[in-house]
Amino acid sequence: MPLGPEIRAFMERGSRHAASRLQPRSALLKEIPGQKPQKSPLNGADLTRIAGNLTDIQGQLGECSRCPLHKGHSRLFFGQGNPKADLFIVTPSPTAADESSDPLFSAAAGELISRMLEAIKLSLDEVYFSTIVKCPAADNRPPTAAEIKQCLPFLLAQIKEVRPKVVCALGSLAAQALLRTRQPLVRLRGRWRQLPGLVTPAGDALPLMATFHPAYLIENKEMKKAAWHDLLMIQQRLG
Repeated sequence: MPLGPEIRAFMERGSRHAASRLQPRSALLKEIPGQKPQKSPLNGADLTRIAGNLTDIQGQLGECSRCPLHKGHSRLFFGQGNPKADLFIVTPSPTAADESSDPLFSAAAGELISRMLEAIKLSLDEVYFSTIVKCPAADNRPPTAAEIKQCLPFLLAQIKEVRPKVVCALGSLAAQALLRTRQPLVRLRGRWRQLPGLVTPAGDALPLMATFHPAYLIENKEMKKAAWHDLLMIQQRLG
């Protein structure tokens, strides 16, 4: 594909100011008091009934202690960005860094995701971000299937409420959890998938594009061209 100015800007190192633009929206970061968090009145058996606007869904999530991930940290991450976004981006989990840092990406990965969006004419404020699980693991380990099972209904309720035109899953864990598959990312990316049970504002099956997480692209620069292909497909679908 031709190397125009947009793909060159994406594939080359950009200015460092972009990372500072991805800041936590404090209204959507739920602080957990020092005492042991209390479970929401919504217990595991009721997860299929999660509904309402984003504030309602966050209230149903509550000061969650449904799985072991709540231990050892003082915040959980609900979501951030435009609640009416056409593009909903899902990452595996929040970072386990200190609370003054970005809850989603390291500085370098935050800069790269900003450049990735700019390359398809989007800003960070035009997108909604959320995670497969809402709490970071203290040792940065991947979440378990049981932990994902507790959080995933809340994420699906968020997607349903935002009503995006496209969902983008960053990384294999996010893609596999949303698509309910164990296929590797190299097989999932590069083509449109349908998100089970969810529709677009037009009533069509909600399309999902899986692609590489920016942290992976930083370590594997040779995969940026493949990620650019995925981005172009997202841009085309968004119109």
